[in-house]
Amino acid sequence: MRSNTPSLILCTFMCAAAVAAVPDVVVENARMRLVLSSDGFAKSLVVKRSGEECLMPGVRVPFATIMQMRPYDNEYKLMLPAKPWTHPANRISRDGNRLRIEFEDEFNILEVELRETDDYVAFTPVKLDYRIEDFGNKRQTEIDELVFAQLPLKPRTHFGRLLNAVWDDSAAVAMLATAPETRTDAQDGQYGAKIVLAGTDRWVKLLGTGAALVVEPDGGNALLDRIDAFERDFGLPRGVASRRDPMYAASYLFCSSIAPANADRFIEVARQAGMRMMMVSYTAFSQSCGHYRWKKSYPNGLADLKEVVNRIRAAGIEPALHIHYNKVSTNDPYVVELADTRMATEHEIVLAKDAGPGDDVLEVQGDPSRLWRENGRRILWIGREIVSFAGISAERPYRLTGCVRGYHGSRAVPHVRGEYGRLVNVDSWPIFIVVDQDTEIADEIAGRLAGIVDGCGFRCIYYDGAEDVPLPFWYQVPRAQMRVDSRFARKPFANEGALKSHFGWHLLSRGNAFDTFAPERTRESMRKYVLRTARQDADDFSSVNFGWLSFMLPDTRLRRRESSIANNNPVDVTIGTQPDMYEFVASKAAAWNAPLSMQARPWTVAKHPRAADILASVRRWEDVKLGRHLSAAQRDMLKDPDREWFLWPVGFDPARPEIIEWHKVTKDTDRPVRAFSYRRGGRSGVAYWYVNAKHTREIPLPGVKTVRYAEGGIRFLEAAMDEKDLVAAFLAAIAGEDCESCEGWEG
Repeated sequence: MRSNTPSLILCTFMCAAAVAAVPDVVVENARMRLVLSSDGFAKSLVVKRSGEECLMPGVRVPFATIMQMRPYDNEYKLMLPAKPWTHPANRISRDGNRLRIEFEDEFNILEVELRETDDYVAFTPVKLDYRIEDFGNKRQTEIDELVFAQLPLKPRTHFGRLLNAVWDDSAAVAMLATAPETRTDAQDGQYGAKIVLAGTDRWVKLLGTGAALVVEPDGGNALLDRIDAFERDFGLPRGVASRRDPMYAASYLFCSSIAPANADRFIEVARQAGMRMMMVSYTAFSQSCGHYRWKKSYPNGLADLKEVVNRIRAAGIEPALHIHYNKVSTNDPYVVELADTRMATEHEIVLAKDAGPGDDVLEVQGDPSRLWRENGRRILWIGREIVSFAGISAERPYRLTGCVRGYHGSRAVPHVRGEYGRLVNVDSWPIFIVVDQDTEIADEIAGRLAGIVDGCGFRCIYYDGAEDVPLPFWYQVPRAQMRVDSRFARKPFANEGALKSHFGWHLLSRGNAFDTFAPERTRESMRKYVLRTARQDADDFSSVNFGWLSFMLPDTRLRRRESSIANNNPVDVTIGTQPDMYEFVASKAAAWNAPLSMQARPWTVAKHPRAADILASVRRWEDVKLGRHLSAAQRDMLKDPDREWFLWPVGFDPARPEIIEWHKVTKDTDRPVRAFSYRRGGRSGVAYWYVNAKHTREIPLPGVKTVRYAEGGIRFLEAAMDEKDLVAAFLAAIAGEDCESCEGWEG
């Protein structure tokens, strides 16, 4: 038999030569040059001014891919396993302002429209063609997910996973979605590469939504200039302008019970704390979210809220609003009066038998195990009737047991075999029901909120409960927020929210606030969650909110929720909020140029023995932070999570702040004295106060000077001695004191 080897070698050589003859595809603007190889990979991404290569050497990922949940082609489905299958790009060519991309083992051909500007290059998938073989039984196949731009970038100092940006002082690269319907991601890749990609899926939108590649030779700060131009061109919320606003780092007082009758008291607390912003929660004026019915404390409705906001503004404070916008309260008319079926659902059941209005057991088709939910979340919509159930039978005959008919005030009616029921998406706080974002109910709620925001002129919005939307979260989270924002006549200068998303970067320029922790857990929670978030958000040119901080009285017994992991909290009776806690948080917020937020009711502040000290410490840090009086070196110093600092209050000047490191002398469990030691001007010092007494007793020590200042009860003992010796003398002087002995002291 004659060998075919020479022919095969010749054929291989000729085929390779033919492929090599196909030219590379070049996409470029004034700042960068992207080269795509004809066989489907990104070959080079160069910063033009410096000539620096931005792609990771030795890492090849397809520039585009098609993913199918199973092979859909008639022949390939007989050949390949029934599992998600990815088809990488294997050919890229350019025709004018369009890329034409073909894929391995797939017959769809993708056309991507290019838009090359000096600030960015945009890629938008606009058309799918199909190549039909002249044999076999072919039809155009579905595409479940599409990646139309993917790059393996070299790692740099900063990796913004939210913004899809890799940057340092020498260059910055980002892949940005042009609309909420674009799915973007940032991943760790092979050999340390940072993979940024943009794609779509058929459950949201497959074609007509794109992404922009931004390359900036001057690094991180200049990258924001490019993103600002991108936001303007695509009509997006002005995320860059928000981050550059002078009020960006301003802190706020959170007001969940403000009303016309007590507004001045809240304003006075904010003024004492140096707050430039006050956030009014909708819970202060509304009975529920959804219809936002007015509380009795607002008898004139919107006119009363306008009065409250005008008084806030007259005090030189910006008004902000906290909202739930993507769900309705279980006491709202949408539920108790209308039994509105436009709620998000997760599963369906089918009745196996007729059911009368009084039946508390419903027989269903199929195992209902997947319906099992926590208390308060086992709720079904069957027609317009709301039904709750207590348990299930997971064996035939399948049943829902312990049913309460006509739940939430709906009307119990008969149902017939074959009728469908839907498990309602009740959120993790089971006092809200998530709405279906594909129905007009979301627009109704957005319209009501726009009337409130535009009517009062709120300047910042907190989009709370952002996670309470249907799947997919990457799309529904920003979609729900944009639905509200698009209705505002005047856009707020900044927004915060409870869940981040890539597209939400443009809308939520300031990060989420964490819920309150026990005062004794302030440092622990800040180090574990908030400081970690601050470092992470800085890579995305964003900040976290250092709050919401509690303002608790000493000896408060902490409430515990049933069926909550919070029951593991060993703190039962708290020492209350203390000045050092706010000093710690405010100093870290200043270091990261971030806001803090405080939940403090004026009647609680009036009773707190250390209120003046706490509010004064916040005010000092706000003045220093917003006045930009911290050097880069000072901010880096303050960021250290294991070191603590306070601002010297005597003769305080925000333009020349005296920042002093201090160390804990007493424990959180110690009563009644709380103390910290420090070194200042070559002398040792001890700062001390009493946690639950209005006044602070003078503690005379030989050779020790007591320093006082007018607005607070903290005392400072200073002496020319070793810090350890002063601490020992102080501890000996307070030994044996108890909380009762300090009552009635005069300062």
